[in-house]
Amino acid sequence: LDALLYLERGILRPGGTANAVLLLRAGGGAPQDLPIRLRLRRPNGQVAAEHVERDGGHWAIPLPGSAPAGTWTLEALADPARPPIGSITFRVDSFVPERLAVEAGPAPGPLRPGAPLEIPVTARFLYGAPGSGLTGMGELRLSTSREMARHRGVLFGLEDESFAPDLITAELPETDAQGRAALSLTLPRAPDVTRPLAAALTVTVEEPGGRASTATLDIPVAAPARLLGIRGPQAVDAGAEAAFEVIATDAAGEPMAMALQWRLVRERPDWRIVSRGGAARYETVWTDEAVDSASARTAPAAPARIARTLPFGRYRLEAREEGGLAIASLRFR
Repeated sequence: LDALLYLERGILRPGGTANAVLLLRAGGGAPQDLPIRLRLRRPNGQVAAEHVERDGGHWAIPLPGSAPAGTWTLEALADPARPPIGSITFRVDSFVPERLAVEAGPAPGPLRPGAPLEIPVTARFLYGAPGSGLTGMGELRLSTSREMARHRGVLFGLEDESFAPDLITAELPETDAQGRAALSLTLPRAPDVTRPLAAALTVTVEEPGGRASTATLDIPVAAPARLLGIRGPQAVDAGAEAAFEVIATDAAGEPMAMALQWRLVRERPDWRIVSRGGAARYETVWTDEAVDSASARTAPAAPARIARTLPFGRYRLEAREEGGLAIASLRFR
């Protein structure tokens, strides 16, 4: 049996009512008309209430005004002596509903290193008045992606690249009489990455009482001047042909011509015993074994094609710009 529990919302105030609905299904999905015990547990694990319902039943759970804050759990039991067959959690907290709506954007263009970008921000109270005379701040977090929307199935950049940038913050000027302000963002320099960039902006505006309301916005970021990407399978049958395409793009994602060098390596595992915390355990060490290398050239309408028939194993294909910094890799088995 599977008990599926649903709540109308996931957070309630002390003294509120949690409305729960129970659906009971067999392994094949057929409804089951059986009595099920519903058990409500407080954040400390103590049982607060119990109730018996059947498939499709609704239990309105009144919470006392002194209900402790934290995560409450509702369990469904077919047999009180056995583990639950379904559960759901909700929070109880003395939260205050938001009074302010914040909107950010649209961004007038991509964020470019060294050039400020003005993001429009609008604040208004939910009862209709503009949020004038308010201040706040913005937090920008950069990230990388191996994909571009216009190049489906292509993975850009290095396979094992790591990127952990600092958080970029900016002060939001005081909003005008219409509740509008402009947040100025500046990316000091271009990160040293081989993948396309993206940015997530969080704008926080403070109400007169000090409570903050937020809005989020995805902002495009100008990519490195040249990017390399590889399209191909990540698993191939041993003895079958493994075929790949390498494309080169500019910062806008437009395909371009590029002379490149590629190499194919087999990653061979080796194992050693290490001691950590007084316990011996195995550690895997991967070593590269050269398989093949050559030069190639991409064109705007014709990616470079690389195909080889390989035995069982784990491999990595690398392509790099000849005389440049663009590079990409793809691991496959």
